Amino acid sequence: STSGGDFEAQPTAPAAVETTINDGTTTDAPTLTLTGDASVNEGEAASYTLTLSEAPTADFTVTIVVGHKTTEDGDVTPVTRDVVIAAGTTSTDFTVDTLDDSLNESADDDVFTVSVDST
Repeated sequence: STSGGDFEAQPTAPAAVETTINDGTTTDAPTLTLTGDASVNEGEAASYTLTLSEAPTADFTVTIVVGHKTTEDGDVTPVTRDVVIAAGTTSTDFTVDTLDDSLNESADDDVFTVSVDST
């Protein structure tokens, strides 16, 4: 109810407002990051790390895609493979081997990509 205020007529009370109590069952999705070597010598392995912002309660599998950008099959083998972050941990390391093709190539560096499969 309302009263006072020297109005000619009392304002009507607004409709009720419903408020939902969030019991905390919704959680934010953890973030996944991929870091690794920016360069590697031909014939050596490049090192990478996958990191989750929180530890999974079961093994977490990430599909990694290695592909050509300016490389050829003699430099790196394109592949799609699974990498596992074990339950209770937040990161895992993996490597990508480059191939020494024994060819005297141009002075330009070849580039390959390592990415998380988004499908």
